[in-house]
Amino acid sequence: MRNKKLLTILATLLLLTFLFLKYIVGFNHIPDHFRHAKERLFSSGSSEEKAPELAQDVATDAISEVSTPASIDYPFDTTGMALSTEEIEKIKSYHYENLKKAKKAPNDEEAQRALIHLTRGRLTELIMDANVNIKVGKCYENPNTDGKFNCVSCMVFIYDRKLKDESVSEARILIKPAYDFYQSSENDMWDAKDISLNIPFDHKLFKQYSKVE
Repeated sequence: MRNKKLLTILATLLLLTFLFLKYIVGFNHIPDHFRHAKERLFSSGSSEEKAPELAQDVATDAISEVSTPASIDYPFDTTGMALSTEEIEKIKSYHYENLKKAKKAPNDEEAQRALIHLTRGRLTELIMDANVNIKVGKCYENPNTDGKFNCVSCMVFIYDRKLKDESVSEARILIKPAYDFYQSSENDMWDAKDISLNIPFDHKLFKQYSKVE
């Protein structure tokens, strides 16, 4: 009886470990975590930098100059909305036509891991308890690299694995509609910070993962 209870506990621990590695760490990124941890432990304090707390899809590959508007706003869906002249002019000031599609961007697992780090692990609880996963949409080159090797701006979608639809959990309060994702050096792990570039609403992302027509 005692051995049976012990086996049940071990099986439960193995299952939880498997779920943690699959949905939070990502099996294929485990070596990156070890490398990243080693760099943080053995690099000098002087070289360490903490990550700052930080319409239709359009993009052109030929234009690299992006105008910087007075304010940064999160992308929103204007489909079916009656916009005022002032609102239309504000959207025009974002100059979406000058955006350049990112050649290199985080995948879903990498974006999720970056947001786990940004939220100091709070997202982890929602991944486990509320069936939440992060899906990342189209990303755009962000010239505001802030000294980083690479920076892109992307919309994210909070996906409910159980409902197969947009999550209605508290993750919608924790996670914002879009973020900057950056790499400190080439082939480094992706980190996330508050968005610093106006990007259009990603209709394709929402159509792919949402049941709303």
